[in-house]
Amino acid sequence: MNLVLNRQQDGAGGSFWYELFPHIVFCGLADRYPDKPRLAEIMRITADRWQQVCLDLSDSNGVPDFDHLSFNFQTRQAVDNGRWREPDAAAAVAWLEYAAWNKFHDARHLAAAENCLKFLQGRNANPYYEVLLPFGALTAARLNAELGRDYDVDRLLNWCFDISDTRGGWGVTVGNWGGYDCDGLLGSIDNRGGYAFAMNTFAQAGALVPLARYDPQYARALGKWMLNLANAARLFYP
Repeated sequence: MNLVLNRQQDGAGGSFWYELFPHIVFCGLADRYPDKPRLAEIMRITADRWQQVCLDLSDSNGVPDFDHLSFNFQTRQAVDNGRWREPDAAAAVAWLEYAAWNKFHDARHLAAAENCLKFLQGRNANPYYEVLLPFGALTAARLNAELGRDYDVDRLLNWCFDISDTRGGWGVTVGNWGGYDCDGLLGSIDNRGGYAFAMNTFAQAGALVPLARYDPQYARALGKWMLNLANAARLFYP
């Protein structure tokens, strides 16, 4: 399929975040191993694939609609199941396309990244489904700092810490659970009494800590969050 997916035998069309997060991790590997040309080749091929998805989902203004469950690469159409949607896929594709633009300088990748951010900017409700939205906040901050754009980083960043409108109860934990301070972890506030995920916590930290490099006004707030996160994350490893 010329995609980087969650398992070797996986197809696409089941869940955006399972299909996009592996691409983000893969691009990180490509960046760390520049002497491996095959990694860069795969990065470019997959960036082209997702850039085409942006075109296939675009309206007359060129802005893609990611308010769906996933995308079927065979039919080149969005996939829905009538139960939930994963619109923060736009944040992941923005990150992937901007990473590709920085590496290959193909204008199509930059246009795709910007159009994905325009989709997020046009939303009134918090689109956070799982793990992907923080990568859009980082991309917006980078575009503002590096290319002089004016994306609303404040709004995207607040969404990363507020309760999601897309997935009820999903957000950053605040408070004391069972006698332990659990501020700053990622998970569900109310599902079965609430729970937090290690992977989601570390993924959001990895995406947002670099944001302070591009928009220093958030450095103190991010530092305060990381202090609480590090303290609470030790509870994952009793």
